[in-house]
Amino acid sequence: MPAVFVHGVPERAAIWDDLREHLRRDDHIAVALPGFGTPVPGGFDCTMDEYAAWLTAGVESLAAAKGPVDLVGHDWGGLLTLRVASTRPDLVRSWCSDAAGMFDPGASWNAAARILQTEGAGEEFMAGMEAASQADREEAVVPLGVPADRAHLCSLGDPVMHGAILRLYRSATAITTEWGPAVDRAADSRGLVLHGEHDPFQRERSCTRVATRVQARHDVLDGLGHWWLLQDPKGVAARLERFWSEVGW
Repeated sequence: MPAVFVHGVPERAAIWDDLREHLRRDDHIAVALPGFGTPVPGGFDCTMDEYAAWLTAGVESLAAAKGPVDLVGHDWGGLLTLRVASTRPDLVRSWCSDAAGMFDPGASWNAAARILQTEGAGEEFMAGMEAASQADREEAVVPLGVPADRAHLCSLGDPVMHGAILRLYRSATAITTEWGPAVDRAADSRGLVLHGEHDPFQRERSCTRVATRVQARHDVLDGLGHWWLLQDPKGVAARLERFWSEVGW
């Protein structure tokens, strides 16, 4: 029963490396979403439904060989994680997400996401990122809570990624109403909702409501923000292992 880690935006699979180094188990992988340090396959339009189908197919293959997986997602990876747990709970032994709040009926996208979803404004923002130096791009994410020595793992600058991000966000303007209703099925597997105390992108109230709805545990990460996996990889790894031990790992 492997653990599968799913990154978010604008990130690559390597963002999980620090945390994974602290795990005692060795049956874990970090997947790379199409367009995020990897090519975009022909005919793949980078919509939320296509990413969900892509992840579901990968998890289905793993589960067929080794049994239901322990799925862990951050940011958009957290949304995709909970979508798989909602639509194919038979593939998931346990799940962990820090983006559960977006499945709450009262949720709404944050200001940064709305810029990306706006025709013209999103392209202008990405063009500015491409024109900036790598040092400036990395410096821009540090005030959001990213450790300076890990800023290269979650900064913009790749045109392929930029296009994928714009298409993904624009497909998801109604994610709360389109994906939210099915979330009750996530209660069929054990769930853990994480919330960084200082996360500017997720509302704790929405996370709490969804956790209650799907009978998941809700842990607030004191002193941490949106990039908790970089801020305290050892501590969060231990927290995950305690959770997994409760589900039979």
